[in-house]
Amino acid sequence: MKKILYSAVLCSALFGANAAQSAVVIDPSVGWSGDFYWYNGLGNIDEIAGHPGEMHWSITATQDSQMAIASAWDDYVPGDAFKFVVDGLETAWSTTHTDASGYFHGILNNLFLSAGEHLITINVVEDCCGSGGAHVQFSGITASPSAVPVPAAVWLFVSGLMGLLSFKRKRSQSAA
Repeated sequence: MKKILYSAVLCSALFGANAAQSAVVIDPSVGWSGDFYWYNGLGNIDEIAGHPGEMHWSITATQDSQMAIASAWDDYVPGDAFKFVVDGLETAWSTTHTDASGYFHGILNNLFLSAGEHLITINVVEDCCGSGGAHVQFSGITASPSAVPVPAAVWLFVSGLMGLLSFKRKRSQSAA
């Protein structure tokens, strides 16, 4: 009996881990666009169109990168609203609005993604009918520009200035 119980626990852990890790892959070079659905009111979405049972998208950045635009908009029944979640943390939309017909639009600009795999989902925060559908779009990602470290830039400037002053001083001493 113990062997059967251990086998059941092991199988559920293995299959549960795979289910939690599965996601629709976003192509980093071109992005992804499509619909998602929810059937149980507020909270996590329940399905990505064309991918039954999938509730997340994943994207892998080979280096620190930016996704220019991520957006979600309700286009089926007005009165729904969503939040954007990256790696389990809510990420505020850059802008949101509700159009004249009552449809929610959320736009996120320049989402920073560190090197590695990221899990993205949409959560329903306002639901008019207990279920529904909406559209999401992710742009591809581009490498983030490398920032020049300010302390190093200041040190370089100061050392160059000191070198010029030293050169000028030696030159004026040799002229005298």
